[in-house]
Amino acid sequence: MEFANRLIPGAVVALVTIFGLPAQNAHALPVSLLPNSDFAAGLGDWSTQYVGPSAPGPTCCSGPFAVTGPGQVTGDFDGEAGGGINFYEAITLDGGYADAALSFTYSPFGEYFGTDRTLSVIIRDATNTIDQANLFATDVPNSDFGASHSVSITGLATVLNALLPGTYDFNFYEFTPQSYSGPGSMTLSDISFTATAAPEPASVMLLGTGMLGLLLTRRKPA
Repeated sequence: MEFANRLIPGAVVALVTIFGLPAQNAHALPVSLLPNSDFAAGLGDWSTQYVGPSAPGPTCCSGPFAVTGPGQVTGDFDGEAGGGINFYEAITLDGGYADAALSFTYSPFGEYFGTDRTLSVIIRDATNTIDQANLFATDVPNSDFGASHSVSITGLATVLNALLPGTYDFNFYEFTPQSYSGPGSMTLSDISFTATAAPEPASVMLLGTGMLGLLLTRRKPA
């Protein structure tokens, strides 16, 4: 075990030294897929889209999403006639991910009468009309109103790798059925959508070559 612990870091160092391979290629870090997930620059390219009878705008409530605190946004929509609200931003997917994860906190509130609302996280095409992948979905009953709910999802690489590389729209979508009555609102915060690129085949081959070379070197007789 002690030999193995010395061998693996040594192999990485050998690759960097002998082949000029950047050290970070062997230890890829997650990168954000959302350009402005902390709203440090305000809403930036995030947009609000209404769907349902009240589109293109609500007949009640204060209006579209707005920054209401550090890393936090709040949006209102008209639930009185059914329908919902999209809060979305364009993202670029390159494919070939080794891992991907999504996390956020949401707090629903508003007046409630009728069937549960629903919250979904959806990747749509670049025109924001056709669903390409569903990352999360949950019912939002009135018993949850005013409470904060933290969501953390890992293992999304398979879903993302099934999409062609290109530009998509990443959506938070809250929907109220026709039987719902009253305004609906939602706060989102702590949004993170990250992915780790899979090692390039050349990097994997070089790493294997370096480890094999070190192993053979250490086993030579004195």
